[in-house]
Amino acid sequence: MTDVTDAAPENIDDRADYVMGLLQAEPTRDGQGRFASTEAPADEAAAPEQNLGDAPEAAPGDPASGDEADTTTEQAAEPAIALPIGWSAEKAEAFKQLPPDVREYITARESERNSHHSRSVQEAAEQRKAAEAERQAVSTERQRYTQALGQVLQNIQQTAPKPPDPALATSDPAKYIAQKAQFDHVLGQFQATQAEMQRVQAEEAEHRERAFQDHLADQGKILDEKIPEWRDVGKRTKEQREIAEFLTATGYSRQEVDAVADARAVQIARKAMLYDRLMAQKPAAKLVPPVAPPTMKPGAAATSPKAANLAAMKQRALATDDLRGRAEFVLAALNTR
Repeated sequence: MTDVTDAAPENIDDRADYVMGLLQAEPTRDGQGRFASTEAPADEAAAPEQNLGDAPEAAPGDPASGDEADTTTEQAAEPAIALPIGWSAEKAEAFKQLPPDVREYITARESERNSHHSRSVQEAAEQRKAAEAERQAVSTERQRYTQALGQVLQNIQQTAPKPPDPALATSDPAKYIAQKAQFDHVLGQFQATQAEMQRVQAEEAEHRERAFQDHLADQGKILDEKIPEWRDVGKRTKEQREIAEFLTATGYSRQEVDAVADARAVQIARKAMLYDRLMAQKPAAKLVPPVAPPTMKPGAAATSPKAANLAAMKQRALATDDLRGRAEFVLAALNTR
């Protein structure tokens, strides 16, 4: 078989005409061996002008009739209604079976509910943010107060008088009573200051615990938004337990897992766990042995791979009415010199 690119003209337009001619059945040639022009004579090319008024009317059953055209237009104009956010894939098929007006109503109601939920979460977050700022200011003052109490305790310890000598109770009862009264007064101040410090420290610990629980609640609501499936308490509890086991198997300690309090870290851990599961289900790639090239007979003319591929494309294009195959052949031939 002769390589189709051997006789192809250099000019791109001429090459296109040449390749398209290859797809015609037995094109004619002129006296010089060149392809004859396929253009119709001017007299034959000019078609008689048709009177629009003479056009036949469409039959009732004809696809171009008005009734079916309107029906087709209405079907094409029907908008696609997406599955509401947060609905599981198992409910998708049942949702598609509902009438369009019911699906539209459900989608609108779910959208309103999600918008209201988002606004409520945002408003609650803003309120908690303001309350947290106020608690932080109180906490700062509490820490300063605790430091001042510590300084008072230190001063009392440094300046506190020694307990009176018990012997003074016999030798000088008046002096003993005076020294003991002074000592008891300073001791009372020390104990009261120490008790106040313990009370403030307990309040600070309670404040920190309450702030931590509020933070966990906020992060939980963020997870509800980012992972709608977790609105199901059962599924949420199950996946949280599985994430903890996944992190523990990865090398994290139980204390480190329990200390995770950031929704972003939880999302990353969940994605990593799901990715590992997906990779575990994916079958291992099989090694395909290389195919040996065909053995050529002695004396056979070598054909380049491009020419062989182009010839095969030509055969497929001629054998079928596939427009795409013909177009691919034309492009391949144009790009081959």
